[in-house]
Amino acid sequence: MSQKFCTSCQAMRDGSTGEKRRLRNTARWVCRMCIERKTDSIYANQSGRSADVAKLMDALYRRVAA
Repeated sequence: MSQKFCTSCQAMRDGSTGEKRRLRNTARWVCRMCIERKTDSIYANQSGRSADVAKLMDALYRRVAA
């Protein structure tokens, strides 16, 4: 059983379950769970609270200006 890196969910998955997908000029391997849209993004907000983008940007720019 070989493992391959899924470029969609960025995880190592069983190589026999996915397929190569062509995206523009590049072919990449995608796992079956991503094809079926069942994976959660590793970049999703895990805290349960909504992100306040204005507050984050304000804090970022205050630090840069200081």
